[in-house]
Amino acid sequence: MYRALALSLSIAFGAASFLSSPSKPGLAIAGESGSSETSIEHLSLRMRGRPLDRAEREKLRPQLASRAWSDVYKSYVDAWFDRSFFNRLGAARARAGNGSQALFMGELRTFKDPTGADVFYHPAIEGENRSSCASSQPVQVIPWWDTTTTVRVCPNSYRPEKAFDTVGYCGGRSELPTKQSPRPNCGCGPLLLACLPPSSDELIAHFDSSNAAEVANTFAEVIDRGRPFSEVFTTSTTWQDGYVQFLYRRRDALSLLANEPYSKNTETKIVKMLSAPLSAPGRWVDRKGVYSGSGLFLTTPLIQVSFPTYRTVVRAFLQNAACITLVGVNVDSASLLEGVGKQHGDLRLFEINESPMRTTTGCSGCHAPMDNAAGFLLGMKTPLFGDVLTGKKAVGQLYLKGANDLRGAGEGFSGLTSLMVAQPEYRTCAVTGLAGSVGVALDEDEIPRVAESFRADKENAKNLLRKLLMRSVATK
Repeated sequence: MYRALALSLSIAFGAASFLSSPSKPGLAIAGESGSSETSIEHLSLRMRGRPLDRAEREKLRPQLASRAWSDVYKSYVDAWFDRSFFNRLGAARARAGNGSQALFMGELRTFKDPTGADVFYHPAIEGENRSSCASSQPVQVIPWWDTTTTVRVCPNSYRPEKAFDTVGYCGGRSELPTKQSPRPNCGCGPLLLACLPPSSDELIAHFDSSNAAEVANTFAEVIDRGRPFSEVFTTSTTWQDGYVQFLYRRRDALSLLANEPYSKNTETKIVKMLSAPLSAPGRWVDRKGVYSGSGLFLTTPLIQVSFPTYRTVVRAFLQNAACITLVGVNVDSASLLEGVGKQHGDLRLFEINESPMRTTTGCSGCHAPMDNAAGFLLGMKTPLFGDVLTGKKAVGQLYLKGANDLRGAGEGFSGLTSLMVAQPEYRTCAVTGLAGSVGVALDEDEIPRVAESFRADKENAKNLLRKLLMRSVATK
């Protein structure tokens, strides 16, 4: 349904953008061309994501024959301007992501031991013949997907004492879309946190839909309650069901493992962290600490499974919040090596907010905005390192339109979000994105006026959307 909605409105929602692009014109404003019935068809596509069905068309025709078109049009706007409409807008902004399986290093499998009991193993670690496991004694492990039970696991597939190696988290991926074999000496770790149970497609589907629902439902709540639209980028409170809450708690567990040598006491702490059922119903959660003021597009699990590096997170955030797209200028390897000097062994190992590319000619146009803003994000590591909370003082600078456009400095995720929503580009991006989401293309010269009206109305997106949907009536 969401795909049909995006196609029907001719709006592009790329993997790096949760807001419709203002450069993509939407449908003609309803009522400006075609029949009156067609105008209601267009309205249905924009508000409900589907055309009128046969019964609705039959009901509509006598209304158009007996009443003024503007009255009929208004009645349909009123009828469809409800929470389901806002939910669809939120869903369209929560479609990025490469799948939650990217958080794990693959599925476990099982085989039967001589007694007929199941033994879990990771095929890339044990090999298909499982000879190394067959000659050793499986260990009893509490699995993360059900902390009320235990399973028997091959020791090499377990390795709880080595959740992290010299690269990062054993279950972490440097590039989320790719499947990577476990690194040498890495296992699934305590509670098998780095691995999925066998036949986990349904489980992954739950994670994926719940991750999207956190963003979509919170986005819809901001609009439906008439709260300032900036809260989409700055809210601390989000809608979370048991699957999303588990992913937040999993971060806490990995953060504990990153800072404390594994022991049975550590495992007991993690079991307690993850004991809540995955099937817990959704509720509003006020995120504390590093998450406070971080909004929907920096720290939510949906972002975790969509953008694997600080730079990709920043690029997406700049596009979402300010409609700024960073475009490379075809810098070649010679220019890059000249910029990094002797520090060319592994560019990923730089403290990103201190990278030489921020000031290198040819690189700085993109890297000054990306890398300086990445300093705000250092309170949480990237997926390669398990998204663990670092406790670092995360100081960054916000550059928008290149290396000479410094807008301010701050600390932490909230420092970035509060700076961003104070920029004029944020407000013009918000109004053009909201207009595009209902198929309205604002003229270039009217965008400042609409943005100022939006500001004066305390960024009430609900009011703005209604006005946009009613534009054709106002011009009659």
